[in-house]
Amino acid sequence: MRISLSKIYSLGLWGILSIPVLAKAWSPLNPSIVPNCARTQSASPDGCHWSDLIILMDTILDVFIWLSIPIATILFAWIGWTLIVEGNKSSAVSAARGRIVSLITGMFWILASWLIVKLIVSVLAKPEYYQDFLN
Repeated sequence: MRISLSKIYSLGLWGILSIPVLAKAWSPLNPSIVPNCARTQSASPDGCHWSDLIILMDTILDVFIWLSIPIATILFAWIGWTLIVEGNKSSAVSAARGRIVSLITGMFWILASWLIVKLIVSVLAKPEYYQDFLN
């Protein structure tokens, strides 16, 4: 399968142009990725602190999780489809198994990093930022 260079450029341009949209409105629960201290001086007159950096990392990981779950679902369907279509070939079965193992490993690392950052936030950040961690 050959992908033309113009398709790669158009997908790259679309990706670059969509990043601000994702950063501004990634979820209905949080209006933006950037903490309040960096957006307005009235929110925090003395600037951002260490806890704001931790919260920024937590929010970025939440965005990755929100994006990775639909992508993983699509990849599972694609791997299953290729396994059904090319199921008689032993090389196709081993390739599909390798892809599924890679996908599950990637999802494990994404969720493990989320758990680590959530634990760091619960220890180092201010209580008002992580009160709903266990809810």
